[in-house]
Amino acid sequence: MNYIKQLQTENTRLKADLECIRTYVDAFRQHLNSDKFSGTEQRWIECAACGDRHVLQSRKDWIATADVHQRLAHIQQFIWKG
Repeated sequence: MNYIKQLQTENTRLKADLECIRTYVDAFRQHLNSDKFSGTEQRWIECAACGDRHVLQSRKDWIATADVHQRLAHIQQFIWKG
């Protein structure tokens, strides 16, 4: 009976760990899909050459590769702990 109780305790802990990982991954996915990283941005600039206003289109912010690697390493570390 003690062995069954041990397995139940471990199962409960693993389920909690999995839920934590899911929450972290979902938050990261939402961050990547946020307006900050998608689409283009329009700004008006005054042209020094002609004096007119021109629209300058640029992409929105890009996430740094190092940030992605750090988040993935955090997830991997959590998965492989213990």
